Amino acid sequence: MVTKKPKGLGLGLEALLGPRVADNGPADASRPTTLKLSQLQPGKYQPRTRMDEGSLYELAESIKSQGIMQPILVRPLGEQGRQAGQAKPPGLFAATGAL
Repeated sequence: MVTKKPKGLGLGLEALLGPRVADNGPADASRPTTLKLSQLQPGKYQPRTRMDEGSLYELAESIKSQGIMQPILVRPLGEQGRQAGQAKPPGLFAATGAL
């Protein structure tokens, strides 16, 4: 009787990806925070340039009932900020009603 050789990775994911890194929690820049609307500006490639009041109301109701499905990602720009990939990493901010 012939024994089938097991298929698959064999050595495990660590052989491909390297050893596991300890998760010490998120960095300061990736902790959820609240921003004032005046601190935000849309990206230059943002296709939504105008929203009518009805659409904004529908969006607000959807967020109230279902919550935010994905966090809103922002990065620092301007005189006090730096581009992503430089010394200060982009931030990850959870949207709240206060945003």
